[in-house]
Amino acid sequence: MNYDGRFKLKDYFKNFPKTENMKQFFDQSVETHFTFMKSIPKPNPLWLSMLKDGGLNIYCIINDVKESPMQKIKTLIEQENPDAYVFFGLGWSKTVIGGRAGLEKFLDNHEYGTIKNMPDKKEVLTVIGRSRDGQTEIQKLFFIKRNSKNMITDFEEDKGERLEANLP
Repeated sequence: MNYDGRFKLKDYFKNFPKTENMKQFFDQSVETHFTFMKSIPKPNPLWLSMLKDGGLNIYCIINDVKESPMQKIKTLIEQENPDAYVFFGLGWSKTVIGGRAGLEKFLDNHEYGTIKNMPDKKEVLTVIGRSRDGQTEIQKLFFIKRNSKNMITDFEEDKGERLEANLP
């Protein structure tokens, strides 16, 4: 499978500590990505960090018409078979009232991608990671704050939702 849009960002993350500790890998990945995302005006929406044999690989996932970004991520994880991975995805969130029925009604009446055009949307960062053995995982949602120059200034963790991910 060809990944023309994939590239490693090792230079930016050169000070990332070598580790075999999964919690340390998850925590350090989140902090490093926060720092990186705050440093550029328009960060790419999808990133994948993989820990393998104590070393770190960072991938920028480019969206194209041949394959969905989530399929690219699943394929990369399966091909690389890392000790652990952390996926970072920028997106939009909207509060829907009415529980499961309210959500189903919302989904029936709105096409994929329409939330970004809604005035009451919130920009979010989804963070999902797992160790190969499944013993350690991270699943978090952060609300993104931006300044008047549209630069990311902060990430506020959402304590209310549990994310469900369909990743290996």
